[in-house]
Formats: sequence, C-alpha cells, structure tokens
Amino acid sequence: MEHKSCLSWLLIMTMITIFLIPQSRAVCIEEEQKALLEIKTSLINLYGYEVDVMVLPTWVDHGECCDWERVKCNRTTGHVTTLLLKNLKGNLEDNIRIDFKDPTENLWPLNISIFLQFEELGRLDLSWNYLDNFVLNTDVETLLSLKKLEILDLISKLTMRSFLLCIMWFNIFFDMLVK
Repeated sequence: MEHKSCLSWLLIMTMITIFLIPQSRAVCIEEEQKALLEIKTSLINLYGYEVDVMVLPTWVDHGECCDWERVKCNRTTGHVTTLLLKNLKGNLEDNIRIDFKDPTENLWPLNISIFLQFEELGRLDLSWNYLDNFVLNTDVETLLSLKKLEILDLISKLTMRSFLLCIMWFNIFFDMLVK
C-alpha cells in the first residue's frame, strides 16, 4: 500500500513539474542574429535610415531573434532553419514615397554569402525582391555549401524590364504565328 502511495505522489510531482515549469527553449545563435541584422541593414541602406522602423520592425539588436517575424528556428539548437524574406522590398515601397518608377532602378545589393552563417537553414525565400542580377549570377552558387538547404525560392526575381521583354518577345512570336 505504501508503495502505491509513493508512486502516486511521484506521478503527481512529475505532472506538476511538466505543466508548471516552462519548456526550455534554445536561444538564438549570436552570429546568426548578427547576420539577420546585416540583412536588414542592407535593405535600409538602399533607401536610407528614415525607413528603419518600416523594415522588419521586430528585428532589433536586443531580444530573441527566433521570435522575429519571417524567422523560424530549431527549438532545440536555436539555429535559424527558415527565412521567409519574400517581397521585402515591395512591401517597403508600398509604405514609402519612391522617387523612381521602375523598381529595377533600385536593385537590392544583398550579400548572398551572409546566408552561410545559417548552418541549419533549410528554407530560404527571397522571391519578389528585385535582387541585383550580378549578385544572383555570381554568388548564388555559394549557397550550395549549406548542407541542410532544401528549398531556395528565387521565383519572380525577374526585374520589370525582363518581364516586359518577355511579354514583348511573346507578342512578336504570337504575331508571327497568326500571320
């Protein structure tokens, strides 16, 4: 009887411990947090510091980067596993006055090698950001060294000029078929 009482007490204490003590969470890796802030800075530098509060406002140099918008981390290791950076530049341009009409006039010169800091990165979405073609043509291969990267989304990185050229060539081709 006393044995059952001890087991019941032990079971109750285990349940209390599980439910009352917060689950431990890994803390964001410092090098990765610095890399995230460098990504934000590169976008701010494109427009000037007056847009600082509009660009990724949760990305600040204090706090837990695993809680930042567009960032997902491994709960055990604290390493960044997912970066959803889709349309950052477009969202920013919707909120500020832009002095140019063609988005390709202000390409984002993102340093692709910054992503090498994220050793557990499995998904990277950079689509719809008007990235500099030179950077993409020369630096994207560096991402091959990220062993866990399974999804890299650069879709719709077409510049407006490229898109218009594609439409123009399609129209010429279509006109030739119709005639």
